[in-house]
Amino acid sequence: MGAPSLVSAQSGNSKPDDIKQSWLGADPVEHGGKRDTSMALWLYQDTPREPKSLPPDLPLRGSRFSRAWERFQNRRWGYWGEVSKASPQWGSDLLSDELGAFFPKFRAWVDGANPSRIFTSWEALLPSNRTTFKAWLLTAAVAILLIMYFKAGLSDLP
Repeated sequence: MGAPSLVSAQSGNSKPDDIKQSWLGADPVEHGGKRDTSMALWLYQDTPREPKSLPPDLPLRGSRFSRAWERFQNRRWGYWGEVSKASPQWGSDLLSDELGAFFPKFRAWVDGANPSRIFTSWEALLPSNRTTFKAWLLTAAVAILLIMYFKAGLSDLP
């Protein structure tokens, strides 16, 4: 039996448009809005946890910079988005789409395909990704040293 593999279904499901919007950190248009509430409505339907009413819609507040600052200080919480547009049917469709995209990749992994090629996205290369922060920092430091080296004219010395 081979070594265990780490499989990240979430990052493998990242879409390029989502990544383009948040290349310096997660800044979702909604959090707990139509999408998340629709999935919860479908999952909790006909159970005691099924909500009897939905909270009001809340807009995304502040500038991108102020939201990043709140996130940095761990003060960003709550929900925002159009909760009133949520429906159990849309939640069912969303979950079906996500599972439909996940299981073929999972099957390929079970059959022996390389998981780093199947469950990967360009999201891991973003500077804001904490797992690659040291690599980005080292790259920036080396680039600065090279620039300083050539600017100082040290390349002309014997």
